[in-house]
Amino acid sequence: MTTRLSLLSLLALSCLTACSSKAPPPIKAAPEPPKPTAAPPDPRYQALPTPKSARPFTPPAVSQTELSFGSTLWHQSVGDLPLVSVHLIFPTGGSSDPVGKEGLTLLAADMLDEGAGTRDALALSDELGRLATDYSASTGIDYVLLSMATLEDTFDESLALLADMVRRPKMSKDEFERRRAHHVATAKAALADPNSRVSAGLHHVLFGDGYAGSPSSGVAQSLGAIQLIDVKAQVRKVAVPEGAHFVVAGKIGAAAAQAAVEKHFAGWKGKRTPRPRTAGTALPGGQAYIMDFPGAPQSSLAVTMPAGPASDPNFFRELVMNERVGGAFTGRINMNLREEKGYTYGAYGIFRRYRQAGYYAVMSSVISESTTASVQEILRELSDLCQSRPLTEVEHQEAVAGLLLGYPREFATVDTLGLKLASLPIYERPADYLVTWPKNVEAVSLADAQAAARPYCTPANYRVVIAGDREKLAPEFAKLGMTVVPLDQDGLPPK
Repeated sequence: MTTRLSLLSLLALSCLTACSSKAPPPIKAAPEPPKPTAAPPDPRYQALPTPKSARPFTPPAVSQTELSFGSTLWHQSVGDLPLVSVHLIFPTGGSSDPVGKEGLTLLAADMLDEGAGTRDALALSDELGRLATDYSASTGIDYVLLSMATLEDTFDESLALLADMVRRPKMSKDEFERRRAHHVATAKAALADPNSRVSAGLHHVLFGDGYAGSPSSGVAQSLGAIQLIDVKAQVRKVAVPEGAHFVVAGKIGAAAAQAAVEKHFAGWKGKRTPRPRTAGTALPGGQAYIMDFPGAPQSSLAVTMPAGPASDPNFFRELVMNERVGGAFTGRINMNLREEKGYTYGAYGIFRRYRQAGYYAVMSSVISESTTASVQEILRELSDLCQSRPLTEVEHQEAVAGLLLGYPREFATVDTLGLKLASLPIYERPADYLVTWPKNVEAVSLADAQAAARPYCTPANYRVVIAGDREKLAPEFAKLGMTVVPLDQDGLPPK
């Protein structure tokens, strides 16, 4: 047995040795893949697409009706969806707040839905939810705006709730203290936001302690000074029918809207007594007003000067002029600071209009190290409008076309339509304003736009308002020959 196993082992070893001595088969090279053949060019991509001609657009007609209790109803019937946008406008805003109690009108408006009629705050909120109605209140320089987004089927019930809020608010002490604490906390939190600080500083610099000089939201100190008795008195002055406007837009007829408003507000009485502050005194131009944010990597800035109110006859000329300067993304200033220099993600120019005053501002957030260079570029671009680079015919045509093509977008939803309609009574504009707006834009010639730029070409007329690192920025502005004026976090110069 042992001999047989040994022989078998030898035979196996011989076989393995013989097999391993054979050469491995050659490896065949993989065939080369076929070369791709170039597809013929798609004729659709051989040139930029040609825009189609603009479709004619006419906003829905607006009707205006005087109501039995002294208010006005503005109505626009539009859309197939069963939605209705409702706004109640009171022509008294934050500009009527007493000095030292800024934010009073805001608190008064905010308290209207904190319990009304037979419902406390929670029950009122639940009822609005049951009706699928969104409610909000806002305050501007010139107005209080109570807004509802409701369904056609629940319009009447929602209007009944609005009537309770306006005519029968509860004004609970507990709810007042809760809402006041909320607004005080909001005001304190805003002190850390450079953008909100620039806005506050801009208004103080341009309008002083007068009309439009203080934020409608108030500041922590002024809000803390407001008592419930002040709010109750302000509601009695503001929430009155005299001068009030109801705005109803959506899938409801004018007759039905008027009937519902008359039904729920019949017998409403009251005279409007608050008046806005008189005009203040602007701080000097040609200076840099800086709120200190030590170590800030960015500077939030506004290069600004006074402009006309909402009724300014140059409104449309200035609108067209600014479109190619700072209104559009491809405007001169944004192309300079963002695309060419890389100082910012965006810079824009804007006219802000109120009933009695307004301003023009170029605003941006820029890299801290580029703050003075950004200001220089903004002022150079504005100066060039009257010197080496006046607006061209191409820019004029692009501005007009851009404004007209973008106009229908502002009527895309019932909510945006309602807000657009609400702007008419807020700024005392006629009922046909929305229909004539495109014609007024088209009527602005190149010469009109160039002439509109002239008041805004002088660098010395501008105030530079900045939230940034004052210690770093002050020497840089001194090199430009600009006096640096410190502002506190509320945007006020030191007393």
